[in-house]
Amino acid sequence: MDYARLLAACLALTLACGCMGGQPGGTTTTSTASTLKGAALDLSACWRQVSLDCHKAYRCYRDAAWSGGGDICDLIQNQDEMFYCLSAARGDPALCGGIADDDVRSWCYIASAQDKWDKSVCEQAFMAPELARWRYMCVSRVAAAIGEASVCDGIQKPSVRDDCYSGVAAATNESSACGRIESQYTRESCIVNVAAATHNISLCGGIETAAQKEVCLFTSR
Repeated sequence: MDYARLLAACLALTLACGCMGGQPGGTTTTSTASTLKGAALDLSACWRQVSLDCHKAYRCYRDAAWSGGGDICDLIQNQDEMFYCLSAARGDPALCGGIADDDVRSWCYIASAQDKWDKSVCEQAFMAPELARWRYMCVSRVAAAIGEASVCDGIQKPSVRDDCYSGVAAATNESSACGRIESQYTRESCIVNVAAATHNISLCGGIETAAQKEVCLFTSR
């Protein structure tokens, strides 16, 4: 992002409205320039988060737009970043469709679905069979955000569905989601993790595998 050009655009818009210092054509105040530069820096920080934590980046853009004015996204020169910002600022997943990069567009849809607690966003955005991986990831994120294991039920691939249940259990620290898992190893690992997080040693009683039970008893003390 070109901060100098972004700052200049912000200042130009403010001058055009005759709002500088309360007088038409007024001079730039230090506080105004500092605020605009800070907003640009905040947006840059948001963009760096996209591939690391798409929802954190989404909230970062939303918060920056709300505090700096909704039009701040329009000043971003990188088109993909601009649409990511706009989707977050307006709460509209459809705006993710303007993103050219496949991965960034997918992260935008996932972040939007997670933010809205709406798995239908996942189903509509990743309807094509070849996008099943993204659809399952998206649904899993929504399930964890809501804390509802039943959201995972529609995932057709057993191993991915099991991972979705594990994600819900980890997000809620509730072992009930673990009980839905088909794979014994994954189910018991899920229980171990919840027992360790909650220091609930009684959960270890539901583990049959000796090695897993030993780990559970040790980590849940």
